[in-house]
Amino acid sequence: MKTQFNSLSLAYVALALVLSSIACTPKSDSPKAAGPGPSTTDTSATDEAKKIAESVRDISSGGGQPGTVSILGPLSNEINYQESHISVDQSPGQSWRGRSAKLDENSLVKAKDLTESKLKEITEAKALKTIVYVGCEDFVGTTSILPPGNLEPVTFQIVPSDAVTMIKANTVFICSQANFPNRFTVIVAAKVYLNGLRLELTGGPGNGLSITTSDLLLSSLNYITTQAPNGPTTVLAGPSVSIAAVRIGDTHGGESTVSQGDRLEIKTLGADYQEKEKP
Repeated sequence: MKTQFNSLSLAYVALALVLSSIACTPKSDSPKAAGPGPSTTDTSATDEAKKIAESVRDISSGGGQPGTVSILGPLSNEINYQESHISVDQSPGQSWRGRSAKLDENSLVKAKDLTESKLKEITEAKALKTIVYVGCEDFVGTTSILPPGNLEPVTFQIVPSDAVTMIKANTVFICSQANFPNRFTVIVAAKVYLNGLRLELTGGPGNGLSITTSDLLLSSLNYITTQAPNGPTTVLAGPSVSIAAVRIGDTHGGESTVSQGDRLEIKTLGADYQEKEKP
């Protein structure tokens, strides 16, 4: 957020320079003689004001940054844009000039080791005796996601008025019909199954998804896409995605193996400049 607010502050400073430049333009007390056009002084001041105004626009409408992506744990070694089972694609938005913005280094995918706090959360989740299904109405009861006998299914309900959705259980299944309407969703579990997930998140940097688990188990092709809203200003980045896991596996061969076709693709898109609609 700090980077975003700094950019907005720079826009205001540049706008102040425009006004200052115009105010300081020397004016003659004597009436001007009729002529074919503006004086050299007037033209110079107008050109300078135009350049500053365009600089302001480059900041406020220069194309948005994609949401940040963090991959924590040994899973971070899986990131490979062509061959691995986790791929990350980050695309900045289009500017008012019609060009793609440059990807800021602060927005680049971050691969880190698991922190002590994340490991503690995973240990606590392993002690739980509950299982939660999200968007799995068409799959519950099938052989692909039969719950272990010692876990109690818990009905998951989203409260739309809540800013944050918190899911904590021993095991969490997230399927193709999953929908998280709240701003931010936090999932902590010993095992997290992604079963054909098609998740799209729209909003600013305060929105996003965080998954912390010991085993991330993939079935079929899974998508997580985030998009910053398009508009006349593109200062704010899109929603963030954080995946923290000890191991990656699948629902076919068990832990530590992933069958071909069982993948997680994460895509984050920055805001495109879009003119404000006229009333």
